[in-house]
Amino acid sequence: MKLNLSKKKIIILGTNGVARLAAKEIKKNDMLGYEIAGYLTNEKKKIGKKLGEFKVIGEIKKFKDVSNELGIKDVIIALPKISQKKMIEVIEECEKSAETIRIIPNLGNLFTMGVEIDSFGDVLSLSVPRNLIKPWNIFVKYVFELIFVSMLSIILLPIFLIIALAIKLESPGPILYVQKRLGKQNKAFKFFKFRSMYIEGDSKLEEFLRINPKIRKEWEKFQKIKDMTHA
Repeated sequence: MKLNLSKKKIIILGTNGVARLAAKEIKKNDMLGYEIAGYLTNEKKKIGKKLGEFKVIGEIKKFKDVSNELGIKDVIIALPKISQKKMIEVIEECEKSAETIRIIPNLGNLFTMGVEIDSFGDVLSLSVPRNLIKPWNIFVKYVFELIFVSMLSIILLPIFLIIALAIKLESPGPILYVQKRLGKQNKAFKFFKFRSMYIEGDSKLEEFLRINPKIRKEWEKFQKIKDMTHA
């Protein structure tokens, strides 16, 4: 008898025997609470074909697009023969949109990433924690960081004032150096730090490199000048 439970959709990465065994175990065990949406593969010729009861619906490298389109947040990685480097790349791709990531590992080359051991019937898998993707955990983390930074700023305020005064006495110009940087999701933000260089330092450096082509090559390669004595 099958229970009429609300099920979460899940995608299986891989089309090998292990992937099919995982699908079989999920289907026969309603208590797991999953409905298989299909397989993803690295083999384009398999896309659109059926493997048993379930269809190969796309490529692994397009997991984010497929999961967003179908509203899927759970994935099983059943690629036991790929290298550790490739496995990490696949996990990083899944982390872009998945909340729950389960890995069916190659036990001959098992590596750990703070994962939890789990199983689907007779099939072993590892669950990769995705706690920080959950809204409540994100909120708690934000509040903690805000409180911590506020307290630390109050403690360090006297030191900041001394540094600011020293910079002002040392050379004219602004105390803080402002620079644009890229943060989460490539969003630009302003980065502030105490100025440790002369005003118009960038233009002076460019002029110096213009008249010293040998040093320019060193700068372009290392982003620093190792020895100023030959300038």
